[in-house]
Amino acid sequence: MHPHLHTKHNGACEELMNALDECQSVNYSLAHFYICKFKINLSDFGSAKGFLWKAVGMCNNDKTALNKCLREQRLLRTKANREAANIKNKKIRELWDDIDANS
Repeated sequence: MHPHLHTKHNGACEELMNALDECQSVNYSLAHFYICKFKINLSDFGSAKGFLWKAVGMCNNDKTALNKCLREQRLLRTKANREAANIKNKKIRELWDDIDANS
């Protein structure tokens, strides 16, 4: 199961998420060309509108850029959490050392 993308932690990647959403939609010229040429009614396909566009790899660059951005954001959060945990653990160790020294 994948985590939700549109969260407060991933705000820096919002533009890339929108670009990927746009890429996977049918608004691109090649998809529009085939729709017009073959008179395809996309409402018949439901959620599979952008499948062909995605299947031939037209959104791979956008997806790779988004993955890199999300990874960078996750690494920043992990680093901040680790630093906060180290500070908290240091305080706890100091308290226990004080308790041991005074016991």
